[in-house]
Amino acid sequence: MTFKDQILAQRLGFFGLIPFIVLATGPWVLYDHTALILQAFGVYSAMILTFMAGTVWGVRLGYQEPDPGSLLVAAGVAVAAMVSLVLPARAALVILSAAFLFLLQWERRQVFPTLAEDWYPALRQRLTWTAVACHMIAFLNLWMPPAQG
Repeated sequence: MTFKDQILAQRLGFFGLIPFIVLATGPWVLYDHTALILQAFGVYSAMILTFMAGTVWGVRLGYQEPDPGSLLVAAGVAVAAMVSLVLPARAALVILSAAFLFLLQWERRQVFPTLAEDWYPALRQRLTWTAVACHMIAFLNLWMPPAQG
């Protein structure tokens, strides 16, 4: 991978955090629309989690020794993301946060040591922890009192 590709990947990763941050903090400004904003947060989170799980497939399948366990884990994480879309908001946020952290830990053991570029683990950890922090903020927003007219 060229340095230019690395910079692009980093920028795209950080740009991908913008919806997490905006949607997690959106109820502070548009408190009348908290439910809709948090629903959008959950959909975006599930979409990104599914994308991240899919990258494990791409990396593992392109490697000389495919790992069926990694493929199954990635598929399981994607299924968890999709299931979260039909769950109540609190449960969905917990499952999505846990799945992001689980996938990061899986990649630390199965992908980073042999397949990842040197710069990628640090980027991946920053992105994941920021996304999880946004999930915590979104979770706290569920207890935000409704606006008084």
